[in-house]
Amino acid sequence: ILLKDRARHAISMAQRSQEHLAVLFVDLDHFKNINDTLGHRIGDELLVEVGLRMKATGREEDTVSRQGGDEFIVTLSDINDLEDVTATANKILNALIAPLTSKDVELSISCSIGIALYPSDGNDYETLLRLSDIAVYHAKELGRNALCFFDPAMYANSQQNLRLIAELRGALQRQEFVLHYQPVINLNTGQRVGAEALVHWQHPTRGLVPPNDFIPAAEKSGIIVALGEWVLNEACRQLVQWQSE
Repeated sequence: ILLKDRARHAISMAQRSQEHLAVLFVDLDHFKNINDTLGHRIGDELLVEVGLRMKATGREEDTVSRQGGDEFIVTLSDINDLEDVTATANKILNALIAPLTSKDVELSISCSIGIALYPSDGNDYETLLRLSDIAVYHAKELGRNALCFFDPAMYANSQQNLRLIAELRGALQRQEFVLHYQPVINLNTGQRVGAEALVHWQHPTRGLVPPNDFIPAAEKSGIIVALGEWVLNEACRQLVQWQSE
């Protein structure tokens, strides 16, 4: 609530003075692994240290907020040069990657940062927050421990991914997937000893869609679990049929 209030006030001030403002969406990389392996107490201590380090990289007029989980939001006001935004984001990346010792355990963590700018990307806090969230997704695609400014092409890609995920859910219900089998050959004997099952999507309008075009979206959306169960059942059904023949 305080972040939203400060951001809206900063946008109002930037509008009057015709200055820039930046919203940084900071997402810790693989933080769940720390909670799962070392426990939530260590994870909470790490979050506190992350907040302190992030706050130390900014100015007094900037706002650092924990949005929830392992997500932080930073608002940078009174921006005259966009290089200052890049410099601050790089400071955050460098500050977080420095080792942290907690209960004799040395931890190292990185983050991905998505950046949206006022007024070029949006005129209100909600829009800037949403677009910086889209940008951080692309920063993770770059390999994590990276920063990424929002680009309108990202929004188009995001919309396309949403449509693809919706189509995949429908494809599962309509049983539009098919398995193609590549033989595994013993090079010493020349005999066929097995097969690799590859899932394809028999799309009603696009025709046969190869796995590279939809598996990444299925993995990121969680659809891969149900799709994997179907693949396993279908491959086993086919195997039994081959054995009976």
